[in-house]
Amino acid sequence: MNDMVSDDNLLVAFKDVIARYPDSPAFTFLDEDLNARVYSYRHLWDASAEISGRLIKLGLKEKTPLGILLQSQENQVIHYLAALSAGLVPAILTPPNRKLRRDIFEETIKCLVENCRFSAIITDTDALGVDATLLEPVTLKVLQHSRHQGDQVVDTAILQFTSGTTGVKRGVQISHQAMLASLNVYAISLGLDRSDVILSWLPLYHDMGFIACLNMPLAFGVHCVMINPLDWVANPGLFLQSASRYRATLSWNPNFAYAFMSERVRPEQLEELDLSSFRGLVNCAEPVTVESQSRFKSRFEPFGLKPDVFRGCYAMAETTYALTDGCENDPGYFDFKGPLKSDLVVKLPQISVGRALPGVELAIVDENSRPLEDGCIGELWVRSGLLFSGYYNNIEATVAAMHLGWYKTGDIGYRNGEEYYVCSRKKDLLILNGVNVFPQDVEELVSAVDGVIAGRVAAFSQFSEQYQSEMLIVLAESGVDVSERSTVIIAIRQAVLAMLQVANFQVHLLPPMWLVKSSSGKIARQSNKNMWLTEQAEKNGMQ
Repeated sequence: MNDMVSDDNLLVAFKDVIARYPDSPAFTFLDEDLNARVYSYRHLWDASAEISGRLIKLGLKEKTPLGILLQSQENQVIHYLAALSAGLVPAILTPPNRKLRRDIFEETIKCLVENCRFSAIITDTDALGVDATLLEPVTLKVLQHSRHQGDQVVDTAILQFTSGTTGVKRGVQISHQAMLASLNVYAISLGLDRSDVILSWLPLYHDMGFIACLNMPLAFGVHCVMINPLDWVANPGLFLQSASRYRATLSWNPNFAYAFMSERVRPEQLEELDLSSFRGLVNCAEPVTVESQSRFKSRFEPFGLKPDVFRGCYAMAETTYALTDGCENDPGYFDFKGPLKSDLVVKLPQISVGRALPGVELAIVDENSRPLEDGCIGELWVRSGLLFSGYYNNIEATVAAMHLGWYKTGDIGYRNGEEYYVCSRKKDLLILNGVNVFPQDVEELVSAVDGVIAGRVAAFSQFSEQYQSEMLIVLAESGVDVSERSTVIIAIRQAVLAMLQVANFQVHLLPPMWLVKSSSGKIARQSNKNMWLTEQAEKNGMQ
């Protein structure tokens, strides 16, 4: 294990690593053909220091948020380090891409800017249409000036955003102390060493990629190899080829990614493949399934993949990142009995997300906030020095999320001894490919599509055996002629795809008055889901 980070300032910790290992590889950025751009720590510091000097000359107010809206991971990393060096609070934002409709992207950024006043946004995206100072990357040429200077953020090193959908992203304030404590305790549990090589295709605007694959390498001098997320989606074989080439030892992925790679990697990409260097594949960010991991093992164990390579982790932006860690060879990793009395349908065996990290208190509570015993289903609460300082400019949401020092995660699960199992989400929150999605956001979006009866839409998820992940199902009432139905469905799919950037979902048009509402006039999602599943089962001859 590397030495613990002893500083109480994130930048000082990074500078110490840069000074100790100036010529060691820091980050390798790969393109779609696996051509590499390699940065040593000295090279990385020099590139960021030049930009940092320009930021200081601009006279931006210290401790104000700086938005980083850039396409490449290379630029994101360099400008992130530059922002820290200039005394600003960096926030890596979701950039546009070829799958994201421009109008929806602009609405997302507009909402973000309104809720989180940035001192400036460094961007390579044209015509954002927001009231903010916009700067060109590297040169920091002012592209647009705003009178807003940004609000100073107290006790905050960085802002990371919850993985919600359009209009609901919240800025999560993380202090220097929480960040460094999180990095230390998780690295110790992992047995992280400078000989490790982290491999990632994860976006850096998501907490899993941001903490595990950007900040942890910087804090401990570990080499990280990065693949562009869109390149990985188009060609998941890049991940395995890179692992073999760079002798990767650690990687973090959501559950769906393992099933996705087991299905989509082409046979010719397996030639001379060697995956024996992997000592840990962390399955995180969405409910874990045995099937997804089994498919991955079945496909790639012949190429040296270790039988106990998977690790569990329970993490979220509000707790900086990891709360638990566990290994596949832990005695309680698989739970074949499941929870005790529960109305929640739980697929067995359940897979543990691990044990609470030192300094982390986890509790399972009932609807009256009372602690529950082993095996009882309830909501997970956490109390720890790793917790966020609050939601930026959103006191109401911060207060609502806390209870006497405990953060209410909204996740449903249970424990057996020291092992924790996360089963579902409280209320209607969906998790699709690791992204939290509020169904009302989908319903509102679809209601605006021409041909859909406004307010007569229901969105919910159903587990897909094929994709080993939750699949979004959209039911929308429409009165259009049969000849126009395909046009309406295509429009709905385009709108949902642009907002969520997930490909695996279903859209069904229904006749007027098919959907039911509650006594309060709201769409009754669970009732409509049950009606739909029952109808489909009857059509398929299952009843």
